[in-house]
Amino acid sequence: MVAIQMLEEQFATDNQKRFLLSQPGNVSGLEADITLSIDVIYHITDIEDWMQYFDDLFSAARKFVLIYAFDGDFKKQSRAEHVIFRGFTDYVRDNFLCWEHVLTVPPLHVRNTSASFYLWQRRS
Repeated sequence: MVAIQMLEEQFATDNQKRFLLSQPGNVSGLEADITLSIDVIYHITDIEDWMQYFDDLFSAARKFVLIYAFDGDFKKQSRAEHVIFRGFTDYVRDNFLCWEHVLTVPPLHVRNTSASFYLWQRRS
């Protein structure tokens, strides 16, 4: 919540930006040209909440969705109880048919991260 408050203060005079804490199903009526998910999805351990998160993310975007994450399944859960790695690009392809995956930017420093940027564009 501190990060959201900092961003709200930093962009207080910019009415084009809005920051909120994501809860499953809380984006009804919210729209933006682009929605961003940065290092989030592996922290969503409940599969129903995970699917709802993707629905919210793609429902709120008018033009683009950008996700920064690792796209892969680990058979074992991470040592941290709040982390589960799941592949998501196949899920997006199969469930959000009006979206096209247009770009993947792999990690620049593979030793530091295995996450990449994934960009989808709404089909015309």
